[in-house]
Amino acid sequence: MPISSRAIRETLASFGLDPSDLGIYRSVRRLSARDGDRVSERGDSELEAGRILRPREARLFDYQTEVVRELLKLPEVDGIGLVSLPTGAGKTRTAIAACLEMQRLGLRNHVLWVAPSRELCAQARLSLISLWDSVPLGYPVAVDSLQSSPRGRATWRFGTIQAAVAMADRLEMVGEETVLVFDEAHQAAAPTYRRVVRKVRRAGAVIIGLSATPGRYTEEATRTLSELFENRLITPSCLGGDPIRSLRARGELAEINIEPLAPQVERSPIKNVERLAERILQLRCNPGLAFVARTLDAYVVAALLARYGIRAEVVSHEQSAELRAEKLSLLSRGQLDWIVNVEVLATGIDLPALKAVALLTEIGSPILYDQILGRISRVVAVGGQQRTLVLDAYDHFQTHGDASSYSRFLPIAW
Repeated sequence: MPISSRAIRETLASFGLDPSDLGIYRSVRRLSARDGDRVSERGDSELEAGRILRPREARLFDYQTEVVRELLKLPEVDGIGLVSLPTGAGKTRTAIAACLEMQRLGLRNHVLWVAPSRELCAQARLSLISLWDSVPLGYPVAVDSLQSSPRGRATWRFGTIQAAVAMADRLEMVGEETVLVFDEAHQAAAPTYRRVVRKVRRAGAVIIGLSATPGRYTEEATRTLSELFENRLITPSCLGGDPIRSLRARGELAEINIEPLAPQVERSPIKNVERLAERILQLRCNPGLAFVARTLDAYVVAALLARYGIRAEVVSHEQSAELRAEKLSLLSRGQLDWIVNVEVLATGIDLPALKAVALLTEIGSPILYDQILGRISRVVAVGGQQRTLVLDAYDHFQTHGDASSYSRFLPIAW
């Protein structure tokens, strides 16, 4: 839907800009209109539906190996558990390695991978490809969408939680030979998600949840989540009680430096963006990811960054999944400098090339703050950076402290 001229002018004014400045007005109008009209030709081509994989060495860190060993016990014991590792520590890779090992050992033959978005499903498929040759099954495996029926001895099927909810009554899609992996499982406290988990549980499937932050915004909701996974939280003992500090000390999570964008007395939207552009150019911290309060704010910030020669685009929920994926690909390939968004890229998205994030809005939730810091936590060994940067227009570190991952929730539940 086109953004009205009035809305654009009001947003420009809220930034401290002259609403009659035709240059910035036209830039915002052009960026937003182009995204609204554009249809991407990029398909979901990372792994085509129905492709047959046929059986490189899987190098897991010791803490990942510990988690895999615990997951291999699930088919014979409780059958359900939630894996928690800090963002950037390889939850997806660890879970895929465990499921492949279950298939190799004949413990389970079919894997259903459920995630909140198509982007996360695509990332999981790419992780499957990268690990495939490390586990020689000796027979082919079919990879399809969640909606397909199992065919062949072993399958991997990927789909969104929305698709899983719509199919919750089709119990033939699961059974005792199935593993359901529930990515971003902290969302499972929602009633519709709980329905899927309980249906699949009754069908006899093994259920593996994945989350860096296994809790919700209230203690009651955190306990609900814990009870859903039968209070079984799977974490590596070798990381101790402060996993993020342990991983940083080992060089397996990036060191994050936090820099205020401007003194609090000078805080204003336009000054924050001007200071952000100056620091991007001085520090050459591309690629980066900026967070703002509203989608229209994102277009204003992108237009202002463009004035400094910084290639910026907007990613929003209103765009198609294909268009979002295309912009993320441009960023990863170095053909784009910064992406501006609201919260759509706060969780789950794997962008190891990121060097910085900018917080141009207040992040009220410590859980969300943890997740955002996770976007820049991956180290060189897994395609990321050893040191990364937060450019913060607000005192989030003073408010929320450092990222804490699952240790924040251990005193409440689990």
